[in-house]
Amino acid sequence: MDTNKLMAMLPDIAAFVTVVESGSFTAASQRLGVTPSGVSRQISRLESALNADLLERTTRKQVTTETGKIVYEYSKKIMESAADIVHVTSQDLGEVTGELRIAAPKAFSRRILQPLMLEFLAKYPEVKLRLIVSDEFIDPFGHNLDFVFELTHFPRENLVAKSLGEIKAVLCANKAYLQEHGIPFHPNNLLDHDCLYLNEQPNDNVWLFSKDEDNVKVRCTGVTL
Repeated sequence: MDTNKLMAMLPDIAAFVTVVESGSFTAASQRLGVTPSGVSRQISRLESALNADLLERTTRKQVTTETGKIVYEYSKKIMESAADIVHVTSQDLGEVTGELRIAAPKAFSRRILQPLMLEFLAKYPEVKLRLIVSDEFIDPFGHNLDFVFELTHFPRENLVAKSLGEIKAVLCANKAYLQEHGIPFHPNNLLDHDCLYLNEQPNDNVWLFSKDEDNVKVRCTGVTL
């Protein structure tokens, strides 16, 4: 029997199980929300499809035949499996468990991820979060990571990437400093100024400036944080 015919039988199988468990077409029709004659037609259709008598009909009740008893046991398993599917897919999301491993840059972790992680853990207390903080890219395959956050213009080709937004760096200076040392009008002018930068990675003092198609890199000197 092909799949289409089997699918067409499912409502009739459900009706048959209900009739057997209810004891009559009338009781089954009340549970199913249809008329007794409608239930009777479903049973007749199922018997025709299986080429077998499933019920012995009397004026007061329906008695299951020997074949009907066998069909009922299999049909009941089908209904129980369907109920299990509904139960599994409707489980409370609060039961989510497991481990989630993430890597992200330091500033992004501190300003964005850490507050969100507290909310996430409050909602899913059974989940274990592992956060690796580093400004250098961490290979997700080598470290068994689920997510990697990276600040980059060029997403890595071997990973599925999604842009979360843009971060713009702003060059700023103290007003008193500019009055004393002058205002730089080109990125290269920064070579003559004392710049304030992080000193956590080898290239933290290399600043990139872009305008249209022009890119300028400047290796600054000055004071580190």
